[in-house]
Amino acid sequence: MKPVLSAALALMMTPCLLQASGTRSTWMISTFSWIKRVPAEKGALANGQPLRVEASALAQALGAVRFVSGSAEEPLFDPAEAADVAKAMAEALSLAGPDEDLELLSTAKRGRFLLGDSLAVTARVFAREDKLNIIVHDARKDFMIEYRQETRMPEFDYGSRFLAGAVALRAPGAEARRADWIALPVEALRPAANPQLATGIHAPSAVITTANDYTVQADERCVVFTTIDRTITLPDPGGPNTGRVLTILSPDPAGGRPNLLIQCSSGAKLKSALDGFASTNGRCFLDASAAGKWRVGPVSCTSDGRFWYCQ
Repeated sequence: MKPVLSAALALMMTPCLLQASGTRSTWMISTFSWIKRVPAEKGALANGQPLRVEASALAQALGAVRFVSGSAEEPLFDPAEAADVAKAMAEALSLAGPDEDLELLSTAKRGRFLLGDSLAVTARVFAREDKLNIIVHDARKDFMIEYRQETRMPEFDYGSRFLAGAVALRAPGAEARRADWIALPVEALRPAANPQLATGIHAPSAVITTANDYTVQADERCVVFTTIDRTITLPDPGGPNTGRVLTILSPDPAGGRPNLLIQCSSGAKLKSALDGFASTNGRCFLDASAAGKWRVGPVSCTSDGRFWYCQ
C-alpha cells in the first residue's frame, strides 16, 4: 500500500489565514490570558502595523524564546500556550494601527501540575522597522494568591520602551535591543508567497516517501514525511545555519504512533525545548516518539549557532 498523508498532516498543508473584524480590540484566550489592542506608549514612534504574519510561524518563534532563570534558561511559553498566543497575536497584529501596541497576558501551570498556582507572562508587543518587538515585564508572575485574597482583578505591568525590566531574554535569530526586549525578523513570520503550497509555516522543500534515513540539505526549510518510521539528521547548527528554522511534518498513524528519531551530524548539539521529548544526555539524539508524548503536528528545530532546539 502506498504511504499517504494523514488528514491532520494534509490539513497543515492548506491555507489557514482567517479574516477578523476590524473593530475587535480584545482576544480572550482563557480567564487570565488575553491580548489587547491599546494606545501606544506616549512618545513612541509610529509602529509598522497592521502587519500580516502566519500564526504557526509565529508560534514557532514564540516557542523558541527563552528567559534566564537562575543559572539556567527556560522556555518563556509552553508549546500549547505559544500556539494559542500566536493565533490571537497574529489576528491582533493584522488589525492594529500604527498608533497601537498589543498587551499580552498569558497564564499557565508551567510544570506545576495540580499542586501549584498558575504563573503569568506579561509583555508589550508591536511591529516596527520589519521587526516584531517583544518587551517582557514578567516571565513568571505569581498573582493567584493575591487575587483570591482580595477578590479583585490584579494589576499587570506589560513592560515599556522607556523603562527596562528585570527579565533577560534569549531567542535564536532575534536582535537583543535590551535584556528584556527582543526584536524578531518579520520576514520569517510572513505567510507563504504561494498559497497553494502554504503549510502555515514554510512551503515544503522535501517530501520523503520512504522509511530510509534522511539528511537535511542546505536550502531546506521544511521536510514532510509520509512514512511512519524514519530518522532525520540535522546539519551542524553553526555557520550558515545560525538562526535557521527547520520544520518537520509527520503523518498520524492509525492505531499507533510515529517513530521519529532526530539526530545531528556534529556531536552533542541538540537540546529539547519540549518536556514531552526525551533525549539522551550528552548525545545529539532525540526520540520524538517517546511513549505517550507524541503530539500530532509540526516539530520545529531552531539553531542559535551552538545548538539545535527542537520542540
